[in-house]
Amino acid sequence: MAQIITSRNLELSEILKDQSLGVDFDSPIIDFKEMNAAFIQAVVTNPSLLTGEFVIKVSIVCDPATFVPYPGSSRTLNGSCNNFGWEFCCVAFRYAMICYTSNTTTDGVVDLYARAKRT
Repeated sequence: MAQIITSRNLELSEILKDQSLGVDFDSPIIDFKEMNAAFIQAVVTNPSLLTGEFVIKVSIVCDPATFVPYPGSSRTLNGSCNNFGWEFCCVAFRYAMICYTSNTTTDGVVDLYARAKRT
């Protein structure tokens, strides 16, 4: 079973710390149970190649095989700003995860966070 991290009631949830950008990865599953607003943030440090890509995947079922890409969530590393955020003003899904493809990126790290609340 995949690792699950809950994000509730304005508590900052650390999803991953110092994750290498030189390898593809899927984050642990974030559980937004009963929350209707959420924010996911990626804080990137020191990539020398800017080809890596993040995408948010979501599901109403806690099974990684059921996750689908959230529309418009794709973000590619770039020269302007590599701290990315995804805001969900209406959380119609229960579970989310951050999926990363390194492409030719070989170095750098990312920290991933989530916060959710009930409005």
